[in-house]
Amino acid sequence: MRNASRTHKPTPLTRGTVVGFVSLMLVALALTGCASGPLAALAPVKRTPCRVQAAEFSKALDALLLEWSDANQLASRTGRGSLSLPVGRLQETRRKLDTLEAPECARAVKTVLLNHMNATIDGYLLFMSQSSDVDVRAKFETAQRELEFFTDLLPDLKREDLTGGRHLVKYEVGSSKLMVEIVASDVNGTGEKLAAHVPWEREFIASTGQQVAIKVQPLYVPATITCAIWVDGASLKSDTKTGLDVTASCDGVVP
Repeated sequence: MRNASRTHKPTPLTRGTVVGFVSLMLVALALTGCASGPLAALAPVKRTPCRVQAAEFSKALDALLLEWSDANQLASRTGRGSLSLPVGRLQETRRKLDTLEAPECARAVKTVLLNHMNATIDGYLLFMSQSSDVDVRAKFETAQRELEFFTDLLPDLKREDLTGGRHLVKYEVGSSKLMVEIVASDVNGTGEKLAAHVPWEREFIASTGQQVAIKVQPLYVPATITCAIWVDGASLKSDTKTGLDVTASCDGVVP
């Protein structure tokens, strides 16, 4: 990136896409009418469907999606030297989403959208700091993948059940030392090996029946290391080991 005035053109969250999102959520909300009268009193007790639980969350999400779209389109048309303001707006919208309360059945939707926002902001920040084209492109490609996942998950907000067979998986790693080596399976089941500072965590969406696994080893010096896998906030597996040539291993199947 030698031309300081050149703008980077990531695939934006376009207004047309947002309108589609909003329309989808409005349809879901329009279907949330509650039964009343004598027949309702005789109806069996049911678990509250996600479309009802997430009604307020969906309304707030409408506004945040439009706010994000406006700021993202502005950033995509702005030169490197003037990106501070639009990126600041993106960060403010991301903070609003981060503090927005989401019912359990909407946690996956919120998490994936946060992943999209974080990767988008990171891409702009790398572009502003004149990082390599490869690094910038990688961040925006990640943002695009997360956006596609979000689009796929959004209809879950109007489901009659709570999770729709898709779950929020969280990996957690801890150590008595600063660095560890991690091998973690991703949403596609592919193992990724990396050296990481601790504490370390990763969240992603997985389907019922999917294998999830993470292994942790000390790096360079003996340490007490831990791994844990959580599914929808519930513990699936945890392990702790102490030493140098040891491995904490966590694996299981998403229920």
